[in-house]
Amino acid sequence: MIRPSADKAQLEASLALARRAVELGKNDRDGLPWFQMALGMAEYRSGNYPAADDALREAVQISNDNRYVRLTASFYRAMSLFRQGKENESRALFTQTASTMKPLPIDEENPWGQSDERRPRCLDGLQGGESLLKI
Repeated sequence: MIRPSADKAQLEASLALARRAVELGKNDRDGLPWFQMALGMAEYRSGNYPAADDALREAVQISNDNRYVRLTASFYRAMSLFRQGKENESRALFTQTASTMKPLPIDEENPWGQSDERRPRCLDGLQGGESLLKI
């Protein structure tokens, strides 16, 4: 679940699916970072910020340097830290993560740059963090 939702059933279903994906994918070296990140995002959207922080930190650690997982998980983790009252740590992580990101495309006709479907997730985390942290 990437976008916020007030639908409790949808939040619970997303969380259950993400937990199951991590459980079933524990031996999938390439898929597990994505599953772990999805779990962190679902925990975040469900308001379970400490659990989100744990899952997102784990996603980054096992990301095999997958920049999409690393960037997106780090942005969501920054938002989770902020929600836990750790504003300084949150801002530091957000700023450090944003500094490693490729510049946003200038072409308004092609806002995602290359046709990589994963890039919007990174941007969603960036824009969500900017809004939440007032950056």
